[in-house]
Amino acid sequence: MPGRSLDATRDIFRAAALFTFLTVAMGSMVAATDSSSACPAWPLCYADRVGPALQGGWLENPAIEFVHRVISGLCLILLGVAGWRGRRHRDVRLRVFPWIALAFAVGAAVFGMMTVLFTLPLPSPSSMWVAPWSRCCSSPWEPGRSTTGPLLPPRI
Repeated sequence: MPGRSLDATRDIFRAAALFTFLTVAMGSMVAATDSSSACPAWPLCYADRVGPALQGGWLENPAIEFVHRVISGLCLILLGVAGWRGRRHRDVRLRVFPWIALAFAVGAAVFGMMTVLFTLPLPSPSSMWVAPWSRCCSSPWEPGRSTTGPLLPPRI
């Protein structure tokens, strides 16, 4: 049973790292296409329906913003689960970094909300600092495997 639990924890950490990367990538796409202005409400795009209507073209496309919000929400959940699963791990990085990444991700979500609701100019300097730190703190360390550092390839 401990092996199965370790595999599940490893999968959660990998999924959290992947979704954090996707959140940062989609956030860049939102900023590049100015799609945040296409969704006037938060957390949904419109008050009367869940998802936006599909439209052609890349500029100011509400579907891009909505997909970013869905992926970001899943990322927050996965980071919280990763933090919870790693809370008793012997590696201090697995106990601390998911919570740091979650805090920065929540900060990025708040800045995103403020950008939409208060029409703040993009990119805000604070969100430019939050996203890389959130990604850095959710790097895919694998529980149970000894590594020499977070960004180094595994030893063979």
